[in-house]
Amino acid sequence: MKAILIKYLSATETKPARYKATTDAGSLLLSPDHCSEANDMVKKIANKYIEYVDWDCVVSGVGGLPNGDYVATIKNK
Repeated sequence: MKAILIKYLSATETKPARYKATTDAGSLLLSPDHCSEANDMVKKIANKYIEYVDWDCVVSGVGGLPNGDYVATIKNK
C-alpha cells in the first residue's frame, strides 16, 4: 500500500497558499480550492497527483496526521 503525504503551505509575501503532495515518486504543488471541505480537498489533490505521476490506482481513504498534514492512501484499480 502506498500513501500520498499532503502538506498545507501558508501564503508568503511572494507566493499564495498551496498544497504539496509528495511520495517517493516526487512532489506536486497545487493551489487550494477554497470552496471544498478538507477531506474533499485532499481527495482532489491526491487524484491530481495520481494523474501527474501516471499511476493506475485510486484513492482508498484520507485522514489527518497529528502535525496538521494529511495523507491519502491509494490502491490498485
